[in-house]
Amino acid sequence: MKEQATLDNTIFYSVAKYPDLNNVVRFIKKTADYFAIALQFPIFEKGDLHPNHQNHDKVDYVDIKIRRILPFLEQWKTDGKKYALYADARDVVFVDTAQNILDTYNNMNVSGVLFNADDFCKTWPCKQWQYTSKIVNQYGGHGVINAGLFIGMIDDIIELFNQILELQERFYHNDFSYYVFKHFNEALINDIAQNKDLYKNDDEYYIQLLQYTNSQLIQTDKDKLLLGWFRDCFPLVHDRQPRRTYCDHTYIGTAKVLHCSRFMNTICWDAWINEEILRIK
Repeated sequence: MKEQATLDNTIFYSVAKYPDLNNVVRFIKKTADYFAIALQFPIFEKGDLHPNHQNHDKVDYVDIKIRRILPFLEQWKTDGKKYALYADARDVVFVDTAQNILDTYNNMNVSGVLFNADDFCKTWPCKQWQYTSKIVNQYGGHGVINAGLFIGMIDDIIELFNQILELQERFYHNDFSYYVFKHFNEALINDIAQNKDLYKNDDEYYIQLLQYTNSQLIQTDKDKLLLGWFRDCFPLVHDRQPRRTYCDHTYIGTAKVLHCSRFMNTICWDAWINEEILRIK
């Protein structure tokens, strides 16, 4: 029986996706502070990008969220940490305590890394609908992962991250002999090859490719028991009542960490956090 996640053996962390010129991390930090969650923001030297990643216009999320985080995961493991919860800095908020988050996670008895699941079936190779359909068939409705929020054993996260880096390296060199690609048909391989510049630096793309292979390392919280995704409307979360929203089509279950798919108007986002989470009228 595996060791359960506790406050002593779990790390809560995030990374800013870009220089935080507008202080957008204040939203997640405000809720973390309110619930006394020791949220960490690992600091790493800017340094040079990986040699393959020197000339591109888009942010290399694989480099920021995976390659540069691996040494921190290894160090936390050395320091005795067993579990980690990651949350995007810009659009994730906590709505419960760390203890309640971990209690819920332990009760779910998750095998692998538990990801947030989108409420709509968004996958990166958008032209290949059979790709989306297969994931939904394997994981259930709304089963396509969103990489901005996950929790799992550090050993599993490290293994998954290393698979992503290997997949990216093959991707850069058009090496479709890697075992993952054997799961794909010719149309999907062609879509991958033709759209390499669009996909190549996005962590979510590679995780979805691995999800397509039915990787045992990837699980989704499609029932929103712990991790909840919402879009367009701010959910009502106060008093832990059955979850209502400002509009009927958004449902967040009993989720204790929430991820918004789009960055709402800053004033509205701030007002919602104050009223619904911090209970400031």
